[in-house]
Amino acid sequence: MSGVHNLCKLDYPIYCCSPFESKSVMVGGGGGALGPKTGVRNAVELLELDQRRNEVIANPTMSLGLGKACAWNMDTHRSRQLVAFGRDGECRVYHIKRTPLKAGNQNKNGLTQRKNVPKDSKEARHVEGLIGGVDNFYAQEQAILQTDTKNFQKGVKFSPNGQRIACAGSDGTISVWDLASQQAPIWKWKNVENDEIQCIDWSPDSKWLCSAFRDGTAFLHDAQNGKLCTELHTLFLISQGTDAYRFRSVKFIPGSNPNEFGIVSAHEPRRMTKPPTPCLVAGWKVKPKDDMYRLAEPVVVRELAQKVSSMTVSDDGKLIGLGCSDGSVDVFSSCGMELVLRKENVHDATITACCFLPSEKERTPAMFTVSYDNTVRLVPVIRDASCPISLIIYIVFFIICCILYCL
Repeated sequence: MSGVHNLCKLDYPIYCCSPFESKSVMVGGGGGALGPKTGVRNAVELLELDQRRNEVIANPTMSLGLGKACAWNMDTHRSRQLVAFGRDGECRVYHIKRTPLKAGNQNKNGLTQRKNVPKDSKEARHVEGLIGGVDNFYAQEQAILQTDTKNFQKGVKFSPNGQRIACAGSDGTISVWDLASQQAPIWKWKNVENDEIQCIDWSPDSKWLCSAFRDGTAFLHDAQNGKLCTELHTLFLISQGTDAYRFRSVKFIPGSNPNEFGIVSAHEPRRMTKPPTPCLVAGWKVKPKDDMYRLAEPVVVRELAQKVSSMTVSDDGKLIGLGCSDGSVDVFSSCGMELVLRKENVHDATITACCFLPSEKERTPAMFTVSYDNTVRLVPVIRDASCPISLIIYIVFFIICCILYCL
């Protein structure tokens, strides 16, 4: 596990994560309904990254107690300082505020003191406690949205412009809300098979919405009115000539501007075979001004060594990160879908969620991963020393041309 930073180990299984600021990430998880009985708490926490020489660690700086409900999914909107997460059939939205440190908050050694919150205050009803060395964050409740009346929320995503939020229920319903009004969903769409939604994502221009379901189907919607535009699984079937694969995840890839983007999808075999059928990752090209109703078939398809359990895309659209069921990590370049990095044994269990830290010019790209083994890890994305297959083919072709020319 060389090059992987072991940031911290929390006291509960971690199921979701999302970048918050340049050096901070929100995480969530817990023991669920049995948590209070088993002593495994349910929480959403803000982790601050701290680099000390060659070591990077994470310190919890704010904690939201969730009672008997676990946070299974979450999303953040960095510019608006918002976090949303599923709590049973509800979507909770909070505004994370940073308050200036007062002189009285530091002791004689210059260390930050823990913030005291009156038990009967509104803040205390939502924030169980502030932990660690920094106490200038607190959460203010913004909305409680009912996204699933019977079971639980499966996914949540803020639109890039911060005006709307999309929620996915385990009953197969997609709901889109206006964050300003919060009165009722702008539109709803339900999968006729009533199947669980695996993931949901917005296009960079906030005009389109993609989703993948447990039955292997995937769809593209007009985010303004919910109109079904394209069945991605049908396009994939036509391009591959087989129905042996189902969608596991689908996400948009940002381009150089909001009107330029692509799509990446992860696929797994529908049936277990011997020898095992490899999983796939596919890149879909969407050219500027193309009508999304006529989305082209996948441009590049790559085989994977392991089953994908989570997928993420860097905010600049250059990298695609895959967390795998065996605890390993794969990172691909969105340009050509070339394998940039493969790191095994990052976790001892399935990677439940992953995200890239915000892109910065002077910082090595890094992928943040969590697992139900309670651990939090950071994987710097440094290109493997092995030569890409495309470069090998090019070199061989060049040598053959030189030999033929000499003859």
